Parts: sequence; structure tokens; C-alpha cells
Amino acid sequence: MGTSTSHLSKEDVSEYQELTFLTKQEILLAHKRFIELHDDKKNPPDPRHLRVTMDKIMKLPELQCNPFRERICHVFSTSEQKDGSLTFEDFLDLLSAFSDSATLEIKSHYAFRIFDFDGDGTLGCADLEKLVNCLTGETDDTRLTSEEMRQLINNILEESDIDKDGTVNLSEFQHVISRSPDFVRAHKKFIQLFENRKRPPDLQTSRVPKHKIIKLLELEYNPFKDRICHVFSTSELKNGSLTFEDFLDLLSAFSDSATLEIKSHYAFRIFDFDDDGTLSCGDLEKLINCLTGETDDTSLKADEVKQLINNILEESDIDKDGTVNLSEFQHVISRSPDFVSSFKIVL
Repeated sequence: MGTSTSHLSKEDVSEYQELTFLTKQEILLAHKRFIELHDDKKNPPDPRHLRVTMDKIMKLPELQCNPFRERICHVFSTSEQKDGSLTFEDFLDLLSAFSDSATLEIKSHYAFRIFDFDGDGTLGCADLEKLVNCLTGETDDTRLTSEEMRQLINNILEESDIDKDGTVNLSEFQHVISRSPDFVRAHKKFIQLFENRKRPPDLQTSRVPKHKIIKLLELEYNPFKDRICHVFSTSELKNGSLTFEDFLDLLSAFSDSATLEIKSHYAFRIFDFDDDGTLSCGDLEKLINCLTGETDDTSLKADEVKQLINNILEESDIDKDGTVNLSEFQHVISRSPDFVSSFKIVL
């Protein structure tokens, strides 16, 4: 790091490691990049006393194309002039909040502050409109009509505004984020499935048929595609059609943010083909056939299927009743570290 390393002691690095989600290497790299933003590179100042302008911060490759780049700078800036300029510690706080190691709680806290354009501690209709415009863009191809915008904001409030005060507070926002980190994109994709795009549907009651959901989520080759739709569908007709809320529940369960308990709960329901609350020999046979395929090249012989089912029950059926219940299934899944990462659908 050349001469600038003298301004960042081992004690400083250790303290920053304690206070952020960044590693030692990430802190040193951040220091180097921050110093490079200073005009006089031959005489780099102590980064703790340097403040870099918002314009320079926004030119960083990571922020150049981010529609929230100005809001990001303002949120992390400690400048009394409210000009979005950053000190080195402000810069570290920014990098820490956006790092892979930051918790969902931390990320959602800062996301809320970034989306709170007027800084009043709530997301009102004006904040939500600006948020949507930032996400969708404002070109003719991407901009929502005023009716689509109104419907989307109503849907966001219907989904998020638990206390019905017409705004979304931090607690309500974090609740929504925990269910579906990509609410706006999910909404836009879902709306596109309806034939009449000029009149946005009522998403509380309107349903999208199963075959369209399967195509949207690229589940055509997923052997459990029908079961996935049926498990998340609230249709009384049992046809696998989904409302927007059903769709959000599906995305939430298959998201990276979902817990092992949630993922294993829905996996169990998907594998419970007869919906009787247990995985019986019949369910296990269907599960095996889905996983291996039923072609001559992949299908197992009857005695092989029987042996495999016996092995599964031997491993999983703790109470020896000839079936696998949810608790037993979750016990087995907890011993499979790859399950959470593999149980995923990306929109």
C-alpha cells in the first residue's frame, strides 16, 4: 500500500475488524481504494481525516450503475453539510453493510434507510413511487403507467402495512424482506402473466394458472413442478393456480434467506404426494421415480426400489411406524449441509 500504510496501524485494522463484517484483507483493500480517490496521490493524507466527495464515490465501479447510488452516499455519510461525502470510516460502514457477511437484519436496516427518500422514518407512497421508478427505470419500455404504479403501491401496502397507517415502518419492511427479498421484481413478473396488461388485476383475488407459473420460473424440467404449484396454491379447485401472495410464499420458501426449518417443511409437503402428513412407501416410491426418472436407462428395478425404500426408512423412521413424519424428515435433512443451497428457485 506504499506510504499510505503508515496511516493505518495494526490496532486500527483490528478495531475495524471488530466493528465491521470485513476481513483484514478487505479493510486494507478498502484503505487503498479510498486513498486513490484523493487528488494528491503523492501525498496521501491520513484517511481518518480525509473526506471524499459523493461524485467520486459514485464513480466507483460498484456504484456507477446503481440507481440508489446517491441515496447510498447520503445514508452512510456523516457530513454535517448533508453533501453525501464520506470519511474512511463511513466508507468502511458502507462496504460492511453490503458485504456477504452482513446479516439480513443489517442489510434490511440500511435498505430501509436508503429507500426512505424523505428521511422521515417510514416509507410513504411518495417513497414507494421513487423506489419503484429506481428499480424499473423511467424509459418508455420500462416505466409503469400511473395505473400500474397505483396498483403496485396498493399491493405493497396491502402486503406490508400491518398496522394499516398508510406507510411501511422498519419492522414491517423487515418482515416483508424476510418473506421475499425481491418483491417489486416478483410483482412485475407476475403482472406480465396476465393477458390484459392495460388493466392491472386485483392481486388479492386474481390467479395465474399452473402452466404459466412453471414457465415463468423455468421449472419445465423440475420433476416436482406440479407438486410445487399444488403445495403453494390456495385454490379451492386444487388446480395449482397461484395468487400473488401464493407466488410470494413460493419465492420466499425457495430463497436464500429462508431457514432450514422453512425449506425442510415445504420440501416435506412437496414429497408428501398423497397429502396425508407422512411420507409412506407410496410417497417414497414416487419420490425416487421423480429423482431417477422413469426411462429404461434410469429407472430402478422393483427390488432395487424396495431396497432403497427400506434403506430410507431404516435411516429416517425413528418411531418405526413404517412412515417418515415431518420431525423425522427434518432430522435427516439437518444432517445434509447441501440441502439449503440446493433447495432454491431464482426468479
